[in-house]
Amino acid sequence: MYYALIGNSLLSVKIAEKIRQSDPEGEISIFCPEGVLPYQRHLVASVLADAKIAQLACVSEDFYTTNRIKVVLDKKIAKVHPKRKRILTEDKEQIPFDVLIIEDGGDIVFGDMKGVQKQGVFHLKTFRDAEKLLSFLGLCEIVILEVNNIVALQAACHLRKLNKEVIAVIPSGHLLSDLLDKDVADHLADHLQRSGIRFIYHNAIVEVLGDNEVKAIRLKTGKVLESQLVVLSQTDQSLSLLNVDDLAKEETTDCVKYEDVYCVKDLTRALDRSLWEDFLIHQHVSSVQAQNIVAMILKQPSATITAPLMRSFDVSDLSMHLLGVCKKDDQATAYMKVDYKINAYKKIFVYEGVIKGAVLINNASDAAALSRLIAEGKNISDITGSIVDYQGG
Repeated sequence: MYYALIGNSLLSVKIAEKIRQSDPEGEISIFCPEGVLPYQRHLVASVLADAKIAQLACVSEDFYTTNRIKVVLDKKIAKVHPKRKRILTEDKEQIPFDVLIIEDGGDIVFGDMKGVQKQGVFHLKTFRDAEKLLSFLGLCEIVILEVNNIVALQAACHLRKLNKEVIAVIPSGHLLSDLLDKDVADHLADHLQRSGIRFIYHNAIVEVLGDNEVKAIRLKTGKVLESQLVVLSQTDQSLSLLNVDDLAKEETTDCVKYEDVYCVKDLTRALDRSLWEDFLIHQHVSSVQAQNIVAMILKQPSATITAPLMRSFDVSDLSMHLLGVCKKDDQATAYMKVDYKINAYKKIFVYEGVIKGAVLINNASDAAALSRLIAEGKNISDITGSIVDYQGG
């Protein structure tokens, strides 16, 4: 049995690993569209801080040798013929397969926004795009970013440290509005504004202006802002490798099957946005999604994707820890404490006396202890002292 994968991220590595566990004798190849070894997509903003591809690698090169997984870096896939079970490369080579899994199915597209084809428009969805952006920076002083996810926010911080004038356009009323309450986001934004990042809320980029190169952008309100470089977050991946019009379709939460071709789904549209976001999906979900795709191939039951108790990320010099429930609703009581000297923020969510979640900024010392209290379903009446002063050991 020959299993072929087209993809450049941790998910493809995890799928290959699960296949190897289920089929010790099968042949496995990962075709990498970007021409580099599979890497951690959620870390792509770090390229702007001069991180090298080796620092983003999912696994060591020994992993591929040990698991007898062939990694193909020098072939560009042009087309897939599902019924003939053939992969066609740009140099006209035809590669037969028994099972094909497509994670990276085509070019990144920006939708129908006017002007996105101009030089100076980037998306930060791939290592290659981050590299191109970095090489372009010397030509510009002002960068405008559409910030509705963690990677874009991290990119804004890295670009500011490179002494660029950075303007972040936020479609909602506060940063990371799906994940964070406004008071938490405002604490984060206040810190970043002091570093020189400018935020524009309740707005969106609707047009990129200029001839062949970016000169400015137009906002939804009609306001025009000068910029030589624009980073957009709202993108899609075109499924341009195969024509699916006349193919039978079988669909799950994790992928769509056409014949023996499995097209991996983008889970950002399927998972609860109050728990998940692109960065956190790439960081935590790959293993379960890979398990479910292989289970579909083997006609086995799938597993449910559950959020880990702790989800963590860094923004500039701030560390963020999201524990359990991390947004307040009408049933929750929230306890908060701020230490401005170290930019620390703590918000704990309690339901009927039971600790259900917390958001911590620059407060890693409490993360393990609060995680334990949440896992144990601890009632605040059983805790000595103030809950917001609790520091675990």
